[in-house]
Amino acid sequence: MSYIVTLQPNNIQFEVQNGQTILEAALNSNIPFPNRCQVGACAACLCRKLEGKSATI
Repeated sequence: MSYIVTLQPNNIQFEVQNGQTILEAALNSNIPFPNRCQVGACAACLCRKLEGKSATI
């Protein structure tokens, strides 16, 4: 299963596979996404979900 994520305000869309982080999917899709550690520990990639539901992994 996969999900489509849309980054606002530029409406950049990319696909996220089940079990994959949004950051990992963005970086794999060559989308510039703020990060320092690439694992979410530093919170530089922190963003807000505007709609949708979270996947259970």
